[in-house]
Amino acid sequence: GYFSLGSEPAIRLAAELAERAPGDLNHVYFTLGGSDAVDSTVRFIRYYWNANGKPEKDQFISLGHGYHGSSTVGAGLTALPAFHAGFGLPFDWQHKIPSHYVYRNPVGTDPSAIIAASLKALEAKIAEVGGAERVAAFFAEPIQGSGGVLVPPVGWLRAVRKLCQDKDILFVADEVITGFGRTGPLFACEEDGVVPDLMTVAKGLTSGYVPMGAVFMSHKVYDVIADRAGENAVGHGYTY
Repeated sequence: GYFSLGSEPAIRLAAELAERAPGDLNHVYFTLGGSDAVDSTVRFIRYYWNANGKPEKDQFISLGHGYHGSSTVGAGLTALPAFHAGFGLPFDWQHKIPSHYVYRNPVGTDPSAIIAASLKALEAKIAEVGGAERVAAFFAEPIQGSGGVLVPPVGWLRAVRKLCQDKDILFVADEVITGFGRTGPLFACEEDGVVPDLMTVAKGLTSGYVPMGAVFMSHKVYDVIADRAGENAVGHGYTY
């Protein structure tokens, strides 16, 4: 919808999706595609922390080899150089840590070692940008698509999600390429028993018949930003 406005078809579809979403991701915001879903997610996250009285939490971390769209904000979160060259990206509030990619991984191929290395890298990056009190969110694809179809070790997603939760950092699962049954379960994060704070979807949502994406939000996020009136209304939405 636009600001607090909606339509019956959108409400009905949102209800259908909420019934099938992992955990408490029961709130759905529709966009024009995957890149818009990522951009909207970043805006909602910034609004969430500002509304919580923590505007200093404005740094974002994503994963090497990751892809999060070709819009300005999404391309900055993306870790593929072709999407940065000539555009002045990434922004100085967008940071990366190495992928869990097994091939030529400096810690070898042992899954537990790869998971431990990712956690160490994420902890180090959090410290580098000023600590958890500065970090708004961590973005990751449950399976990295454009970066090479990189499948993480079992338990990797669960481990990084827990680290984020422990440090009060929002965890975003970018399911634009993996969502709607493309990896087995309806959403790939379910394979590792993970419920993110926010989740982006697109491609499989309509199978390409119409351009559409969506952001799923947990109660934790939605309850902070919903139904705010007047000058506190969330100034975000799409028309046509």
